[in-house]
Amino acid sequence: MNRASGQEIRFADGWQVATRPDLPSGGQTVDVQARSAIAAIVDCLTDAGLLGSE
Repeated sequence: MNRASGQEIRFADGWQVATRPDLPSGGQTVDVQARSAIAAIVDCLTDAGLLGSE
């Protein structure tokens, strides 16, 4: 764990941190509920320190 940021880090050929993924956008069919659920999951993973805040 990175003590300064509280984010989980792993060593695999150097220190690795998970980055926050881009949220879904575009497409012909927009599923607002699915996009909202994905955003909530990403927020929870960020709050837990598993993803970076950027």
